[in-house]
Amino acid sequence: MTYPRTLIFSIHPKWADEIFAGRKVFELRRRPPALKAPTQTLIYETAPRFRMRAICKFGPVISSSKSEVWKIAGNGSRISHEEYKNYFAGTETAHAIVIREVNLIGPWALQYLRDNADFVPPQGWCYASEKLLSCLGVT
Repeated sequence: MTYPRTLIFSIHPKWADEIFAGRKVFELRRRPPALKAPTQTLIYETAPRFRMRAICKFGPVISSSKSEVWKIAGNGSRISHEEYKNYFAGTETAHAIVIREVNLIGPWALQYLRDNADFVPPQGWCYASEKLLSCLGVT
């Protein structure tokens, strides 16, 4: 069976809650995947929750100067301008990923995903394995 290239993003619970509430509509990353169109994405919540919690669309990626990306995505990223400046310090380019169509799933606990799909949470993001997608019932 062939699966689409589904992404997995590790997101801290504070920011995941903002995404689930519809307030955070941009994910900021220093090194994003190359997304020209919305791409199916799983959201894995990091410590202390350790669980797969949502499926959504990430993309496209908006890449530009730090000042331009702040104008476009600052409010929808849910961080302060000071946090933004600190996060992108030392870089010329900032990247904001559009988030849409968020749907809660599971939750699927990390131990279950390890036992049944050999899942290892990514440090930032990665592509989902066929085994993980099958375990979650995601097509």
